[in-house]
Amino acid sequence: MRLTARLIPASLTLALGLVVAPARARAGPGLRTSVAPSAGVGVRAGERLDVSGHVRVGVVADDPSGAAGQVGTYARVRLRGWVLRRLALHASYGYGHGRFYLDGPWRREHRGQVGLLARSLGRRVHVADRLAVDLRGVRDARWAFRVRVRNELRVTAVVHPVFQVSLSAEGLLQPQDDPWLMLQTRTGLVLHGTIPVGPSSPRGRPRPELGWLAALGLGTHPIAQWKGRLSDLGALGEPREAPPLELVVYLGVLGVF
Repeated sequence: MRLTARLIPASLTLALGLVVAPARARAGPGLRTSVAPSAGVGVRAGERLDVSGHVRVGVVADDPSGAAGQVGTYARVRLRGWVLRRLALHASYGYGHGRFYLDGPWRREHRGQVGLLARSLGRRVHVADRLAVDLRGVRDARWAFRVRVRNELRVTAVVHPVFQVSLSAEGLLQPQDDPWLMLQTRTGLVLHGTIPVGPSSPRGRPRPELGWLAALGLGTHPIAQWKGRLSDLGALGEPREAPPLELVVYLGVLGVF
């Protein structure tokens, strides 16, 4: 536990160094910051099947375009089944109301997702890769349909089941009216863990667990920001304002039964 207590502030310092400082250094496109607390519940339906649901609230804390204070909510249910020890299929449905700028400018969204998760089974270090397709019905002034492909790589160091540290990198590709916004990248540092709660089941079922999460995520549109920097230098003629960088603070709890 002493090691854990020392690693928590060290990890937070690393997060500030890896995420916040580079974002501030890119003062050109500006920086939008949001806080996104969430709560959820999961149920183990069998050894290889689980169902979960969660609700997330997003609050814009600071925005260069004046959107500070805007609030969005997003609710999702997910079904996941392990076909092999290292390979799982998952499907989910989510509904969002209010703007989550990291996912686009829309006010409402219906999102279906299907995906594939592959993972290693290391004792101290886990590596996982998630490939998914989002089928999105989105609306601002009118309804539109979007397909988004995303792939996330995550490396996790297990200090203790109660305290784990993950680094993630994700690429998202979605056709847009503005082709410079098609590609988005997301990087993050995640502190998380699980705490056993309640008595053991006499039938051999795993004990209920309480999961926690605290993370910093940075979202960028690298092609649009590259074009914006070139236009500022006069290399592309007409100046173009690049979209702001998106810094999101995630906080969450999840009960698993």
